[in-house]
Amino acid sequence: MKLLLTAIGLSVFLAGCAVQPVGVGIRPAAVVRPAYPIPGPGYLWRQHPTYGWGWYHPGMGWHRGWR
Repeated sequence: MKLLLTAIGLSVFLAGCAVQPVGVGIRPAAVVRPAYPIPGPGYLWRQHPTYGWGWYHPGMGWHRGWR
């Protein structure tokens, strides 16, 4: 009898534990404003896959040495 009451008590206690997680929406990518003026002609404001936003030149690469 004690085992039956324990099983019923545990099933009632644990019944509320399984809840569906609240869905978190994916935020759209935000464009960040430049922190300093354009370093020279031909530079474009682009997002680097590792370092984030920065100035990029098609012929010279990333400003401040990003690779």
